[in-house]
Amino acid sequence: LKVKPLRCQVVQINGLNHDLHRRVSCLDFLRKHSVDITFIQESQARSVDMQLFANKFYYTAASASLKSKSKRSLIVLKHNPSLNIVGKYESEDGRISYVKTIIAGHKFVFISIYALSLYDPNFFSKFISVLTQIHDYSFIIGANMNAFINLTLDKSAHISTSTQIRSS
Repeated sequence: LKVKPLRCQVVQINGLNHDLHRRVSCLDFLRKHSVDITFIQESQARSVDMQLFANKFYYTAASASLKSKSKRSLIVLKHNPSLNIVGKYESEDGRISYVKTIIAGHKFVFISIYALSLYDPNFFSKFISVLTQIHDYSFIIGANMNAFINLTLDKSAHISTSTQIRSS
């Protein structure tokens, strides 16, 4: 059995919520670069817009969100008849979504994570709880963690806030 490797690409795309043209351009980019799996965090798209992030080549496999458009974590997959989705999870807070799959007899879970820049003491314990429920799968994670282990490496702020210190 020969298995074609899946292709993931890390790209930052701003403004997906503002214009249908940008979503179409993003999907065209994914197709041009033969990307099979896309992890998107902080998309700020509304639930009603999720069907717009799909075409004949791609679909939204999992999408976690609040009712507002402020947070969203989603996973977009290339249509692939041999990719068997056996389950999915979409957190109510918009921060964690995943799809479970079996590829060539091996169990994988694709996880998209969005951690807010404001410290939430419950987020990481919830995240660990979610991971323990799927411990028998190999993890492939795309994440926007908004935290630095070493605050001296954070070039975005000149002064460490109490929120940053608690999250590290």
